[in-house]
Amino acid sequence: MQKSTREVIEFLSGGLFRETIDLILFAASVGVNLYKTAFALRQKLLFSSYYARKKGWLAKGRESLQLTVRGKHRLAGVLPYYRKERPWRNRFFLITYDIKERRRVQRDQLRKWLWQNGCRMIQESVWISVYDLTEAIAVSGLIDDKNDLVLVSWLEKGMGVGREKIKDLVARIYQKELESVNRKYYQFINSVNKKIKLTVEEIFSLKMRFLAILKDDPQLPFKLLPADWQGEKAYKLYMKL
Repeated sequence: MQKSTREVIEFLSGGLFRETIDLILFAASVGVNLYKTAFALRQKLLFSSYYARKKGWLAKGRESLQLTVRGKHRLAGVLPYYRKERPWRNRFFLITYDIKERRRVQRDQLRKWLWQNGCRMIQESVWISVYDLTEAIAVSGLIDDKNDLVLVSWLEKGMGVGREKIKDLVARIYQKELESVNRKYYQFINSVNKKIKLTVEEIFSLKMRFLAILKDDPQLPFKLLPADWQGEKAYKLYMKL
């Protein structure tokens, strides 16, 4: 079965991008000409590049396409970012919401937003977070004050939900996910370290790989991470790239 363009883009970027335009903008930021490496997508790439130039995201340089300031802003809105500071108040937060079935699209958008901000679902319409997202939810534009109800309540680490202590609950919810992400960080570090000299194309590929891992990282406060956590080391290597 032939893959769609979106599936090919997700495969090429390790799940980081879904749109051809974002892949092109990222490639331009690293100085990579995708036309030389993705012949099967050439026509789609040409069209997307033309569209990106029309929107002012790309500009023609002497030898390659250059990312503009507007392009950088577009890309910044798509790429995950590494949180260097993760202050924690020794509290966990429960987020519960009541969004009507007729607003199913908005409810799905809120769920996606919660996941991207490190929250995880305990049960239907009940999520847990290590950060207080009250203000962030209020300004996200996802909530209609007249139709939706969202409550954020806090619990100290000694408290619990039902019969399960909060600390145990968090460990259970995040454990497999953290193990998977940490393993990917470790593999990324090995991939970088085993190379004496990297080509531009290899740097492009490795940077996409790191960001794809970061996209799946809930970025918990450092106090809650395993002792052998590889995320910070991987981030420093990424910055050197």
